[in-house]
This record gives sequence, C-alpha cells and structure tokens, in this order.
Amino acid sequence: VLAGEVAYVKGGSVVTRGVGGGSETDRGAGTMPAWSPDGDQLLVERGGMVTDAGSGAGLFEGSSPSVSPDRAKIAAERGGTVYFANPDGTQPTAGPAGTTPVWDSGSTLVVGGGSVERVRADGTGRTTIAPGSARWPAVSGGGATAWVAGDALVVDGGSPVMTGVDSRPTWSPDGAWLVASANGDLHVVPADGSGPAVAMGTGGGSFPAWKPSGG
Repeated sequence: VLAGEVAYVKGGSVVTRGVGGGSETDRGAGTMPAWSPDGDQLLVERGGMVTDAGSGAGLFEGSSPSVSPDRAKIAAERGGTVYFANPDGTQPTAGPAGTTPVWDSGSTLVVGGGSVERVRADGTGRTTIAPGSARWPAVSGGGATAWVAGDALVVDGGSPVMTGVDSRPTWSPDGAWLVASANGDLHVVPADGSGPAVAMGTGGGSFPAWKPSGG
C-alpha cells in the first residue's frame, strides 16, 4: 500500500486523505492546493487569493501557488504573469509570463501557457520543454518534469503513462509515482509507465498535491 497524504479538490473544497485510502479531512473552500517543501503548510486558491489553508489568511492575489525550495518566496499566477511574494504575502512583484508556475530550483520555474517552459525567476533563460498544447507542469523533488499534452500525462518527453487526464498532476516524494485525475477520480500510476493507473476511489477528486513528507 502506498504511503503518504494527498490534498485535492472535491466539491468546491480542498480535502486531504491518505494515498492508500482512509477518511477525508476538509481543509475548507478552495482549489489548486500546494504544499510547502517540508509539508508543514498547505496553500490553496480561495476567492482569487493565495490562502493559507491552516489559518485561513489570504496572502496575496493569485492562483496556482507554489512555494520555493527554501520557502523564501511563493510564486502564483495572475492573469498570465507569475507573481512572487514573501511567505506572509507581502511585496507581491510581477515576474515572467506564464501560467500554473512550479518551482524547479531556487531560481527557476516551470510554467505553462501555450507550451511548457523553464524560465528563471528574473525572466531570463526561457527554454521550451514541451511545445504546443502542453500544460499543467509538475516537477518532482529530483527534478523530473511531467505535464499534460491533450489528455495524456507525459513524463520528460517519454510515452504517455496515462490518458484521460483533466487536471494538474502531482509527484510522489520519491519520484516513483504520479497522481492525476481522470474520469471523475484520482488515479496513481508508476512514473516509469511500468504499470496501469489505479483508481483511488475519491469520488470526484481533482488537482491533487502529494504532501512532500508523506513518502
């Protein structure tokens, strides 16, 4: 049985549950959940604001939050532009163009927006990872990249490991597994494509985020 905890959207709320099963814990209204690298903080988008799900505090305007590896900055999308803010939401500052940003390192991000691209936080060094309709990038702790092309979940340019995907995927902490939503449920699938996707039985989960410390 896979270990760890995953946050996901269900019925307009963000809930958490064990990857292998168990009861759900309601974390309040919201979408696009994202964990801090140490798993201590869960951020969500709530009413157009990046919000701390624990305290309920709205931090700054934006969606699809991502916390930098050193927890020094939060990146979020606002109208096709990546904004950066301090952990308490102060000093939001516009950065490079892109959607659904995910930190790749302390100074670079992977973004969507017509293709999947890698770009430095200062807007320089932009390179294309996946052209065309690729979207919803996800980066593992070891630096592997996955994205959705059409409805196919693709890992680092290889063959699709799953189809029918309809929201952003998430990596397991060890980089061996991915969770993605399809056909009204979350599914867990080996990242190397060595086995089929297995439904988790969430009854409507989407936009999953695997807790980093969950294993």
